[in-house]
Amino acid sequence: MSEKYKVLRNAEKYVVTGKFAQAVKEYQKLLTQEPEEPTLLNTVGDLLLRQNNRDEAIGYFRKAADVYLRNGFLVKSIAVYKKIYQFNPSEPLVNENLADLYQRQGLIYEASRHLKILIHHHAETGNVDQASLYLQRLAQLSPNSPETQVELAEILEKRHDEGGAFEHYQAAAALYLQCDSPSQAYETAKKAIEIDPTDDRTVELYVSGGLKSGHKEDVRKTLKDLIETTGQRLPYEIFLAHILEEEGNRSGAHAKYLELEPLAYTDSRIRDGLARTLPHPATEEAEAPESPVSSEFAFDEPHSHLREVKPASTDWQQGAGRFEEQRDPLFDGQGSSTTSDSPFGGMTSQSPSPLFSPSAPAAPTEFP
Repeated sequence: MSEKYKVLRNAEKYVVTGKFAQAVKEYQKLLTQEPEEPTLLNTVGDLLLRQNNRDEAIGYFRKAADVYLRNGFLVKSIAVYKKIYQFNPSEPLVNENLADLYQRQGLIYEASRHLKILIHHHAETGNVDQASLYLQRLAQLSPNSPETQVELAEILEKRHDEGGAFEHYQAAAALYLQCDSPSQAYETAKKAIEIDPTDDRTVELYVSGGLKSGHKEDVRKTLKDLIETTGQRLPYEIFLAHILEEEGNRSGAHAKYLELEPLAYTDSRIRDGLARTLPHPATEEAEAPESPVSSEFAFDEPHSHLREVKPASTDWQQGAGRFEEQRDPLFDGQGSSTTSDSPFGGMTSQSPSPLFSPSAPAAPTEFP
């Protein structure tokens, strides 16, 4: 049996019996031979925690996590660093290591969480420069997070970096609009305007967010105040005209654009506004009266007999009487007409005439 195996057996016996101090001594014998064995380092750290020796335990955990990290075992390194984080969640080094490890693993949410801890820690201790560095890292990890942009802008303002703060306030306002949060966009753009009131894009974000969030009158007042404080008409007058358009006041908006027409050659928005609000000429066309269409046909007087056509009699007896009246005189008295009881009323049967009797042969025709 090897010496290492004997030491391990003794250490395990001490652990089972609750003699943690003796177990630590046994494991430390092995560490003298293998000082960078991460499993042994982690085990000793756990045993020290059971003895409430937190500081010394954290030291062993650090060594184990570093060894795992150097050898590329990122998941095991994260697991050990999380033990340290439980006991000291505000420690900068632990949070920095966890942020790096999570970022390397592609776990952006977890990495961002630890970066935020670092940002607040350095901001509270007055280390604004270090806080801004971590904020820049956070902004790179979450470029579409408006909250991150606002935090970075506020840190930069504390550093008196107004140019950087303005850029991040503007970026945050645009992101808030994309996220359908017009109220936040309005408030954030307002902070950017306080830094630079002459930037067209920022004023546009401010107006758009204000109108969508129901701050129309505040926006109108701010634009008028900016005209007075800056001594400039553009772009504020354009946005005032746009507000009139939003209200449906086309004539008022057109009048406002007409005031700005001399400046139209420098700003296409004025030309576009004039075109949009141009009054439409009346295009009412006189409609020719339609001739009334009669629902009945009117005939001329010579054809008035066509207005009413009396139906022919359907009485078969009358029909038979007319037939007898119109009979050829040649056949008068030669045959008798009798009324048939056939269901086809109006039909008559006649006795054959002697002239057409089949028994009377026809006389031969003589030629001279």
